[in-house]
Amino acid sequence: MSTLSQFSGGGVKSIQTGYVQYLTSTGLGTGEEGRYWDITVSAVSNTTKCIIQFDGAATGSSAAPTYNSSQYLAFIPTTKLVNFTTLRIMIPTTLSAVATGRWTITEYY
Repeated sequence: MSTLSQFSGGGVKSIQTGYVQYLTSTGLGTGEEGRYWDITVSAVSNTTKCIIQFDGAATGSSAAPTYNSSQYLAFIPTTKLVNFTTLRIMIPTTLSAVATGRWTITEYY
């Protein structure tokens, strides 16, 4: 986790933003990364000097899609930079899921 003290003495180096609407996840894992979507971004210089913001949501279904809203679950996704060029949006479930939202990566000097 980044702290404000890591960013002192410098300003914003770069800002990247994008919109995602995924119907199929790019991977399955465990725990926090039960289901995730990987997004290729322009390379950042230092992942520890980046802040990621994601404004969106993900929904999962335990059954085939129907209009019965009781079969759907909502999740607040979390994010991380897997490496210098991959942003990962994650939810803690292995249910069939979709994710929609806007992401922003702000890198500081």
